[in-house]
Amino acid sequence: MVGHFIVYATPDFLDKARRKKTYGNLGNKRVSTLWSIARDIMMIQPKARIFFYETEKKRLHGVYQATSAPFFCYDNLFAESSSDAGTDNDTDTDEKFPFRFKFEELRKFDEPVPADELVYLVDRKLLTSIITFDKDPTSPFRSVVKITRQEAVEIVRALHKYNLDAEYSACAHSPDVYRPTYDVEVADIIPQLADPQGRANLPSNDRHLKLDKLPDPEQQNSTVREHEYALQAYLSHKLAVGDPSVWPIFGNYTDFLVEVPLSRAQRKAVDLLCNYGSCTPYYHLLVEIKNRIVREQDFLQLLEYANIFSETRGVRRSDIGGMLIGASFAEEVISLARHYNRIRTGSRLRLVRCDFGQHQHGKPKFVHVL
Repeated sequence: MVGHFIVYATPDFLDKARRKKTYGNLGNKRVSTLWSIARDIMMIQPKARIFFYETEKKRLHGVYQATSAPFFCYDNLFAESSSDAGTDNDTDTDEKFPFRFKFEELRKFDEPVPADELVYLVDRKLLTSIITFDKDPTSPFRSVVKITRQEAVEIVRALHKYNLDAEYSACAHSPDVYRPTYDVEVADIIPQLADPQGRANLPSNDRHLKLDKLPDPEQQNSTVREHEYALQAYLSHKLAVGDPSVWPIFGNYTDFLVEVPLSRAQRKAVDLLCNYGSCTPYYHLLVEIKNRIVREQDFLQLLEYANIFSETRGVRRSDIGGMLIGASFAEEVISLARHYNRIRTGSRLRLVRCDFGQHQHGKPKFVHVL
């Protein structure tokens, strides 16, 4: 499924990645961070549009497209030579950048877009999926960020602005509705992800990421953030490939984003944002994911996020829906949600239980509560 992404990289690593036509993300991190990395990279599917942002030179390159599903590999692809041993480039003994996808240049633009131009797009609210091109305070370790198709169009326009002799191309175009891509084998996250020390036992050949085992929230070594990132990874992957199993939950969405910053002034982000082509009954759905019982403060937090989203995006409050996904719901939350749905016109709030007690092979079961 075609999506649009800004991928962050240092100049040296971007040079390596472009020569090898393979991007790799970090692997030597704590478990919760690994799940966050997997969540972001699992959304990239073949033909996804990629823009690379150089973090040190502060400029953006495009347009590229993914040529593979994401995969996991611990070989020495990014080790340049034996002369790298003992240096910062020594991936042979240190970082293998195992979370990967292959890509190719889709359209050549000789001149990159400077950061000031991108900040201008942010200030004009033409680029709202990113609040800063420096370290994101809401999630400092993200290097793959999904953006909307319209935001990709704005970036392509900026590329043409700095490449006036380039022939115009609609290279940011993508289908309106997400649908399954069964012609591409996309497995689901590797079980070893929950055990970073097990990486030495992985084969050196390319291996699809698999989502066949989610951490059990009842296990003592399973942290709150680890479990919530894992569930985000599971849902974002299903949304990216247009898996029919999520249609009863999210409906006929046209696009979605993960870990969406709400404002530049507040360090707050909503877990998942689904957009819709028509108001049925809303144009935007804000989703918050909890790995525990959902209580009144979670309900109030979601309403606060909806108000901030309405103010910062210039969207009518009635065009925004909300969804809470949790292990269970306190009675006061169910009561509040029912009352809210009675008094609000067009803006509905839904409750979905993620049932881990009845899942098979680590895959959760979702049950509508309201």
